Amino acid sequence: MCPELKQVVSTGSDKLVDKAVENSNEKFNTLANPTCSADVLLQILVVYLYGNDISFPVRALIDTGSQKSYITKEAVSKMSYEPIRAEDMIHNLFGGVESKQKHHLYKVYASSFQKDYHCSFEAYDQEKICIDIPTAISGPWTKEIEKRGIFLSDKEACLDDSASSVHLLIGADIAGATLNHLLDGAPDCYKMTAQHLQKSMYVDNCVASVKSEADLTKFINESREIMALGKFELRGWQHNSFESLRDNCNESQNASPILQDIPVLGLLWNIERDTLKIDVRNDTQSESVKVTKRYILSKCHKIFDPIGITAPITLIPKILLQETWKIKANWDDILPEEIVHKFEKWDRQLHQLNKLEIPRWIQGHKN
Repeated sequence: MCPELKQVVSTGSDKLVDKAVENSNEKFNTLANPTCSADVLLQILVVYLYGNDISFPVRALIDTGSQKSYITKEAVSKMSYEPIRAEDMIHNLFGGVESKQKHHLYKVYASSFQKDYHCSFEAYDQEKICIDIPTAISGPWTKEIEKRGIFLSDKEACLDDSASSVHLLIGADIAGATLNHLLDGAPDCYKMTAQHLQKSMYVDNCVASVKSEADLTKFINESREIMALGKFELRGWQHNSFESLRDNCNESQNASPILQDIPVLGLLWNIERDTLKIDVRNDTQSESVKVTKRYILSKCHKIFDPIGITAPITLIPKILLQETWKIKANWDDILPEEIVHKFEKWDRQLHQLNKLEIPRWIQGHKN
């Protein structure tokens, strides 16, 4: 989480808590590692934390690059929060650096700066979330922010101490709930579109189908209006409506129409043919690479196929892996020539999967 990857030293009180928690689980967790730049305004806001007969404002950072949410040990101590459990985590940081640490999980009670919204969620403790980040300075962008209806609580709040410190990190596990809350509270006139959006959101992608050009226009316009209520911006729309394809052909005049492959949830969608295919990168094996059990396994994992259309093809290296287990080969041992020959033949033909396409829509209808 922090630029300084130091070992967190537990205090005496932490050790007492550790003894009370049994069977801690080890988990992998991915964290963002943003660079501090004066040219970029981070998503920092001021929220109120609540404990037993106490509340105080802290700066919170919204970071969807972090899988979990975190709170500083200083804030935990002030609020007298009790730990729920302890977990061992391996943080996968920027640049591939791994850091193994133990964190205690706490129930956090918070509200907006205006105190018109209250919520509770779970967060892990951390000695320090990030380096001190100064509040936003005034500039030409100030009026632009005001025009967009954005209130900088981080700038308006008067914090007594540690004004540049961030004590709460709201990760993807909590930030994602914001979207559902927005859609659940959509105006009645947008309820149908809001329900459609809820069924169509996958991480940061919206993948949906509609029956007509009119439905498409309505869905795009109403989706934008709904998301704008929460200061979200839906952009980068791609669709294969008849009108858009006709416009593309007119723009290209007599030239052959350009086939566009759009990335969708790890697959490639050809908007003209309305087909899906997997994205197999052409990284053929180098002659200097040793074919080992580890190499075969890594090659299998490079093929991302969530719907299983390549199962008959990806079965071949899995069978070869079974053969390596039978001969009790170690992970980095050079494999027998027979296994190597079969694998290299499969690897040379792997690029042919780029030609495999399936229809996106397979359910017929009367019209």
